[in-house]
Amino acid sequence: MRWFFHLPKSLQLLIVVSPVLLCGCASHQKMRFKAGSGDAGQFILLQAVARGGQLITTNGFPTISGAWRYSEDQYGVVVLMPRDDYEAVEKLLRLAFGEPKFGPSETTDGGKLGGYRLTPQGGAIQFSYGTEGTQVIVLRQLTKQEFADGFLRAMKELGRSETR
Repeated sequence: MRWFFHLPKSLQLLIVVSPVLLCGCASHQKMRFKAGSGDAGQFILLQAVARGGQLITTNGFPTISGAWRYSEDQYGVVVLMPRDDYEAVEKLLRLAFGEPKFGPSETTDGGKLGGYRLTPQGGAIQFSYGTEGTQVIVLRQLTKQEFADGFLRAMKELGRSETR
């Protein structure tokens, strides 16, 4: 987890705030996931481009055709896949956007976490795997007020989880 503290403050906050913004809660059970169809990689790229991402290439992407689910709200989209899809996801993102802004680094639970910034003004992709599988979060650029509100909610959630 030391890697986290070496990131720019804006990325640290994004990692903390993104899950709270996307679901207003701390668990996937409360999010409304839909079954995805077709190539999950193409879906992820379309979501990233729609939120300001610019592809550095359009060729050679791996196909990610296993079962996947997604949940979308006004801030972005979360895509869940089996753990076995992580390597294809990382390859897809590296081909599409180059080297990640941070990571992928090992997490305290034995998984990996990495991320991209979509534009200088904001927007991001966070990709990871853990015990529950592979996850990709694509966020649009947030207004200053949305970011502040999300940060306050994240801090409240962290406070609640520490007292449990």
